[in-house]
Amino acid sequence: MKKQLFFLFLALVFIGCAGKTQLDRDIVQSSEAIFIDKKPKNNKAFVKFTNTSNLDSNLTEAISLNLANNGYEIVDDKELASTKIYGNLNYFRRTYIKDIDPFVVSSINFRYRGYRRYDILDDYYSSTTNSYIYDAQISLLIDIDGEKYQTNLNYQSDKNINSTSTAQDIFNAKISKQILGYLGFANYN
Repeated sequence: MKKQLFFLFLALVFIGCAGKTQLDRDIVQSSEAIFIDKKPKNNKAFVKFTNTSNLDSNLTEAISLNLANNGYEIVDDKELASTKIYGNLNYFRRTYIKDIDPFVVSSINFRYRGYRRYDILDDYYSSTTNSYIYDAQISLLIDIDGEKYQTNLNYQSDKNINSTSTAQDIFNAKISKQILGYLGFANYN
């Protein structure tokens, strides 16, 4: 009986430790609240994003694809569309972060004794792992049949080791989800 209770207790401990990890901790914040209560006359949409950042962006294509997947017809002539989405990618930047690895440096000044004292800032002898934080800002204007809604979307990723192209794909998905949320697709995944 004691063994069964022990294994039951052990199983509960491991189940408690194996909770759902939160992988998607990126943040998209809006500078102004947007409440679109006007329904467009038709389901045609025009999307145009410009880019004043130092990064090549395919935000127009990503948002157009997500709108098309959610019932909008994407048109090239803005006069035909009831929903017009304009934006500018103001910046997209990567911040370099060094995380101290607790398994390499186990005590203070453990490695830095004697004749060969290596500088802490030297990357070759550094005991840190590298990660990045990406942040971006978009100026957004949504025009639905002449009624305009304007805001800035600020994006910040969680610490990760993703490349810039992978981070840009995640960014495009987050911004598309935010815009679809404004247009009434609150349950978009």
